[in-house]
Amino acid sequence: MIGKGGHSSKPEKTINPITKFISFINKNIKTTWVLDLGKLFIDGDYKGIGFELNVSGKCGEITIVPTILNIFDGNLSATFSIRYPENVSLDFIENKIGLIFNPALILIRKEILWTE
Repeated sequence: MIGKGGHSSKPEKTINPITKFISFINKNIKTTWVLDLGKLFIDGDYKGIGFELNVSGKCGEITIVPTILNIFDGNLSATFSIRYPENVSLDFIENKIGLIFNPALILIRKEILWTE
C-alpha cells in the first residue's frame, strides 16, 4: 500500500496506508474480523467516526489516526495518535474504544505528549 506521510495533527493532508490496506482487504476477504475492521478503520476517517468519537470543542475536532497495526499469532494490536479538544477526556476516549474491543482490549501504554 502506498501512503503519504504527514503529521497526525493534520491527517486530512495525508494518505493513511493502514486504512487503505483495510479498505482493500475488506473488499476482497469477507470474514467477520475483516468486515469488523472495515467498520472501525474507515478509509479517510480521521475524526473517529468508526469509534463514535467524532466530537469537537473550542480547540477543534478530535483526530484519531491509526499509526501501527500488527497481527501476530491471531492477535491484533493497534497504535493510535489521538488529539482531542478540551471538552473530551482521555477516559471518555478509552471507554468508547473499550466498548468496541472489550473484553479483548488491553491498554498497554498511554502517553500524553502535550497538554494545556
